[in-house]
This record gives sequence, C-alpha cells and structure tokens, in this order.
Amino acid sequence: MNSAPVHYFTCPICSVQTELLLTPPIYIGCSKCCSIFSINQEQLISPRELKVKNLDVIKTVALGATGKYMELTFQIIGHIRSIGTNSISNEWLMLFENNEIKWLVEDVYSYFIFENESYTISNQTIKNKKVGSKFSMNNAEYIITGLSKQIEFQMKGQIPEACVAVDSYFIYEALAIDSQSFVSINVYSKELIVGFRGVSVDLTTLNLSCLTEFKDWM
Repeated sequence: MNSAPVHYFTCPICSVQTELLLTPPIYIGCSKCCSIFSINQEQLISPRELKVKNLDVIKTVALGATGKYMELTFQIIGHIRSIGTNSISNEWLMLFENNEIKWLVEDVYSYFIFENESYTISNQTIKNKKVGSKFSMNNAEYIITGLSKQIEFQMKGQIPEACVAVDSYFIYEALAIDSQSFVSINVYSKELIVGFRGVSVDLTTLNLSCLTEFKDWM
C-alpha cells in the first residue's frame, strides 16, 4: 500500500492528482484511468475491483455539478449505480457547504433526496412482506412498491466507505401512505437490515448547473 497526502489523492496508476472532498475512509475513482481505490483512516491506499463502466450514459446529473437545496449550496461528488433484478437506480452524493452529505436518488424517473442517516430495522418488521404489504418505520406507515436484488455495483467519484455495498443484497422500496416520503430498505442479512428515508423532489428546483442543456426537456 502507498501513503496518501492529507488533502490530495495521487493515482498510483496514472499519477493524476485529485482533491479529497471527504474524510477517509472512502472509496475514490480516478477521473482519468477510472481505477478505484480505498483510502483508510491512516491515509493508506488499496486498489479495489469495482466497476465504473457506463456511468456516463446518464447526463442529466453530472459529477462536479453544483446546485442548491434548502438554501444550502451543494456539489455532486460521487455517483453510484446499483443494478438489480428489477430495476437500475442512480444515486448521486451531494456535499453541502456545511459539510453535510445527502443523496440525490433517481428511481423510475422520479427523484428523491435521501438523508445519509440510516435506521436499524428488525427482521420481524419486513419478514414475509411482499409488494403491496404495509409496515411501520420511524412512526410512519409505508406500503411496499418494489423488491429487487442488487446484482451489480458501479461507482465514480468519491463515496464514503460505509456507503459502498458491493455484494448482492435485497432491496425493498416503499412509499409513505400519507406523504411524499420514500424509504429504501437494504437487507444485507437477517441480522443487518437498514432503512433510508427520502423525500420527493422536483429536479428542476435544485438549480443544477448541469441541467442547462436539458432546460427544454424539463
């Protein structure tokens, strides 16, 4: 393994230098050669066998784009594409001016802003649940709208290590019965089930700098 600068990452393969926008441990993709590495808390670099192909197909949201949400300016610094048995989801990491992070998630042409905070869910909460079933989480009632299994993971940019789930796992998607909130429940094992809550957002309200060329589409 190689030592990494405190504030910059130098790709061991092509020597391109990238400013570190997140505090390690993180995963980072080289913008030139597309190799992916992990950087641990001791600033040590290790190569990672993750896929980055085809992430440039989606042009409406781009790495480096800036925008504003809830009166705070943010920059898009990471992109995850999770390919499942029933769907493909795109998630973009938003780094805000106050150093908070959130996720802009595209799901079947709808967009949601997800908090980075997760909720631990018991196995009994979703055991034997199917599409159309109801359940409760964080004092709200939800109905399951989709169930899939991640079969491929791709990334670009910079992603916190805790947000990278390369292996296959089951994903429940659900909408709140009485609001526009949305939850994604990741079932990694019987002992590890976590949920993430998002709210519906109109993409055009985020003032994304990369949407200029699509203004006639929105």
